[in-house]
Amino acid sequence: MSSNIPWDSIPAATEDNKRAADMLIRLDNGQERRTGYDGGWMYLHDATHTSGNKQSITADTETLLTIDGLAADSVTDFRRGMPLDVWDNNTLQPQATGETFEINLTFRVSKGSSTSTYIRVEVMIGETYSTLVAEDRRPLIKGSGVEDFVFFNGTLFATNEMGAYGARFFLNCSEDVSVWDKAIYIQRTHSP
Repeated sequence: MSSNIPWDSIPAATEDNKRAADMLIRLDNGQERRTGYDGGWMYLHDATHTSGNKQSITADTETLLTIDGLAADSVTDFRRGMPLDVWDNNTLQPQATGETFEINLTFRVSKGSSTSTYIRVEVMIGETYSTLVAEDRRPLIKGSGVEDFVFFNGTLFATNEMGAYGARFFLNCSEDVSVWDKAIYIQRTHSP
């Protein structure tokens, strides 16, 4: 099958123009066209809640996971077509319904007493962020005063409701805990 793309006249992609790069795709009907390459990733690390200034989470209370992205090791250089405000006001803000994101959340947590404590990461969407779309429950198995490291990974699809309002991450624990060293990795894997 021959291509109708004028390969000789297309400039090579460089590091300088990668955020505006296009891809050439072949549609099901055999037609070829250009489309934006909107993949990319960001790593945002919180500078507010550190080992010296931990976020307190009260037992059985849904608490918004806040990540300001201002720590020195935050990385936004490889976001390509993904805008910086895809993470804004502690909310994952898709640009369009149909986008798909791979999310990694990490944080450290410590508890005061119990050995049977758990923490839940809840992903909520909707106008009041009351629609649960993902949940992961993790036991905090280390002893009192010993920190746990929590890693949450999930794929999120931007439905109409998520596209309209975004998604927020909440923590809910079985006893009072402290949380710090929070970070989020966001990779957009599909853009319609």
